[in-house]
Amino acid sequence: AAAVAGVLLVGLIWWMLRQRRKSAGPKPAPDAASRALAELARLEKAIPADAEATKAWYTALADTLRRYLEEGHRLRTAELTTAEVVSAAGGTPALHPQLAALRAVLEEADLAKFARAFPTADDARTAVATARAFVQRTARPS
Repeated sequence: AAAVAGVLLVGLIWWMLRQRRKSAGPKPAPDAASRALAELARLEKAIPADAEATKAWYTALADTLRRYLEEGHRLRTAELTTAEVVSAAGGTPALHPQLAALRAVLEEADLAKFARAFPTADDARTAVATARAFVQRTARPS
């Protein structure tokens, strides 16, 4: 009788531990807005100081917003121009009020990437703040 009770006790403990692991489960992946905001915070700490760094920084900024639009709002942005991205975003009611902010950041990024314009550090700080506000104002509730 003691042996049966011992086996049952061990089985119960094993089952409880297994249930605890299942209920804890893996941590959910952060949502698109959280990922974008984290990347924008990283970019804000890495404001560029020279022309080459500026081009790469603005590329990362634009890529962050495009990825956010794809993941968070299911808009296809790959291989689209800035005008096409803004036009596609205009068809989404939640994004419509923020189109000017989106356009401003993406157009500034285009100038830095393709027109050999060299925005200042203050311009970069403004761009990342505008991008952050865009994400915060258009994030879908979790």
